[in-house]
Amino acid sequence: MMPKIMRYLMGQVEKQEGEAKTSGFARYATIAFVVLLAFVVLYYLGDILMGWSLYSWFFARIHEGAGLNDLLAGAMAVWCMAIVVIALPTLASSFLWKNRRKAILMVATGVSVWFVGFYFLSQPKEGQFFSPITGKAQYRYARARDGTIEIFPLGYRYHPRYGTKLEELSTEAMREYDDQRQRTIDEKARAEAEARRLQSELEQQKQRTQEQTLAAEVAAAKRATAEAEARHLQLELQQEKQRPLDLARAMAKNATARPSETVPATALANRGIVAPVGGRLYFVRVMVDPARSWAEVVRAVYPNTADDSNVWKIGDLYPTTPGPAVNREIILANFGNKRTFPRDVIAWAETNRLKREGPRGVFAIAEQNPNLDKVLGRNPISILSFFERSFAAGKVMPVVWWEGANRGTGLSWGTIGVYGDDWIAFVRE
Repeated sequence: MMPKIMRYLMGQVEKQEGEAKTSGFARYATIAFVVLLAFVVLYYLGDILMGWSLYSWFFARIHEGAGLNDLLAGAMAVWCMAIVVIALPTLASSFLWKNRRKAILMVATGVSVWFVGFYFLSQPKEGQFFSPITGKAQYRYARARDGTIEIFPLGYRYHPRYGTKLEELSTEAMREYDDQRQRTIDEKARAEAEARRLQSELEQQKQRTQEQTLAAEVAAAKRATAEAEARHLQLELQQEKQRPLDLARAMAKNATARPSETVPATALANRGIVAPVGGRLYFVRVMVDPARSWAEVVRAVYPNTADDSNVWKIGDLYPTTPGPAVNREIILANFGNKRTFPRDVIAWAETNRLKREGPRGVFAIAEQNPNLDKVLGRNPISILSFFERSFAAGKVMPVVWWEGANRGTGLSWGTIGVYGDDWIAFVRE
């Protein structure tokens, strides 16, 4: 008897547990269905409300009053719209729950979050002008006087500048807008291509101009060089022709000349030395001390030599040599009132068996003949030691000069020729 009773009781327990499981599943299924139904209802409710003027009214007031951008103004408008429509479900829920405050707070929070979230989720993506689910337009548009189309968010109901009513975007208007955007892109591309073409032409023109200018400068330099070389060759030819005549004339004159007819102050064009064509010779004797320091040599002609002159810095280029002071005859040659090239000066000296005098002899002339400019009858004058040395960034030669009442020393940088005021110092070989 007991086993039967036990089996019966166990069967009743299993039956109750099965019914409990079935009722629990049904409860969860009901809750899920209600939640899903609520989402669907809220979705369509939000879609309907978005199409009503309530959203646009809130959007316009917030956009104009707060100055927010379209996205934030739209979110605020949806939230305000949610507050308005919360009243009905909140009122209904107050009768279903005993704790009305809690019910109102839960419903208000849920509906607000849903509407705002729905707004952000429903925002169209880039290039998406129609809803991919419902096919409804997500923008409005207006047509300008020139036929172009302007696109605005759904929150706009009137044109913000002209006040004209906006229309819901249609498929035909969208096609026109696409064509309009493509034309704009094409025009911009053409404008950029044209700008690049003009820039390229400008650069090419600039390059051609630079090349032409450079070519003209090179051609002018070549012409100038050719003309200078031609003049030099012509001068050499003239001097070559004149040299034998001058030598013969000087020898004949000196052979028959009386002492009173010689050139004044020992400036002689004889003894086998022929004066340069159109120039003069002057013979002067001075004491030259080869062992004298450079500073003493320069200081002897100091009256008008600048303290910061580079002439003080080249003493090591013309070092002292041991030995006594000597009485030396120095020949000063002037090549006339024309430019004479250095090689012509050297050629004239070699023809007359002369060699260049060093700077110590030149400085001794200025020291021992302070009024030489008056003797020669010229002012200004310069006497050069034709020994070039490398100094700083070029070639230099020591020089003494007279100008007005002043006398001094200095450096001649890179001789390109000698002129009428220049006298070159030589000695016999």
